[in-house]
Amino acid sequence: MVLLSVIIPVYNAGNFLSDCFNSLLEQSIKSRKIEIIIINDGSLDNSEQIIEQFRVDLSKDYLVKIYSQNNQGIAKTRNKGLDLASGEYIAFLDSDDMLSTEYFEKILNIIEKNNSIDLIEINAYKFQNINDKKLFQCHFHGSGEILLTNNAKKSSLEALKWFAWSKVIKKAYYIDNYFPEVKSYEDQLLYPLIFIKCKKIWAIQEPLYYYRQNQSSLTHNIKLSHLEDFYGVFKQQLSDLDASNELLILNSFYNLFVYRYLLFEFYPPHQAYASFKEAKRCFFRYINKNKMLFLIKKYKIRKKVILLFFFPYISVIYKYLFFILKNLTR
Repeated sequence: MVLLSVIIPVYNAGNFLSDCFNSLLEQSIKSRKIEIIIINDGSLDNSEQIIEQFRVDLSKDYLVKIYSQNNQGIAKTRNKGLDLASGEYIAFLDSDDMLSTEYFEKILNIIEKNNSIDLIEINAYKFQNINDKKLFQCHFHGSGEILLTNNAKKSSLEALKWFAWSKVIKKAYYIDNYFPEVKSYEDQLLYPLIFIKCKKIWAIQEPLYYYRQNQSSLTHNIKLSHLEDFYGVFKQQLSDLDASNELLILNSFYNLFVYRYLLFEFYPPHQAYASFKEAKRCFFRYINKNKMLFLIKKYKIRKKVILLFFFPYISVIYKYLFFILKNLTR
């Protein structure tokens, strides 16, 4: 029985792929209960050759599936991995990153002893040079088994830590939840929806993942044009949620949208941080005063979002945001 499927999307990762695969071969335990799924998304470099070089060695220790396709983007590639996966739990490994040597040992130990765990959260190291790695805190739940209350879910949604590689999740939660096919941050759109359905998680404090800060990766090349895809998917997701979950998701989206897409992408950090703090103060004053009743009323989605952002005393960037949303939802 396969307990864990590890999905590795590969696109032009030749410079880092050997490090990624070697981290699988150097695990403290190896098992046929672990399935490695490698999907070559139409790479134009030497990625395919490196995959073939490691095929035999990886197959000695794990169940291995290798699939090649024309370039379709990260969301479709991850979704293909989900289609191919036979494990009870799903993990993702980016092709320019690495696993710590104890990753499989720690994860298997948890899921073999407690099958009621819906989601496992891990921390990571981030690095450009492996000799200068720094802790990357991906969750704030302490450690061990945690029953998710609404307050715990709300805190997590506000933390903006929704990386595909930072969570190991029961495959059952992916059955009706695939990655939306947007140009960027598809994991940020999917995982809040999965998270609010989870009842029990397990948090691991020690870093089990090495996240490479690769400046050429997609997440370092976000464009304003990506907003249209992001907002369109978000609007559809919001329309499918009930009022209580809608509140959680909308608040998460608020932080993500302003903090990541506008402020820190287009403004110097000191200006962006000041604007964000002021926006957040205004936001919470507003929802406390109005008790979030506008979420339950049958406003159009566009109006709900505009109500959050369009205050006359916030900086000019929010007027710009209003202009964007107005044009996106015509």
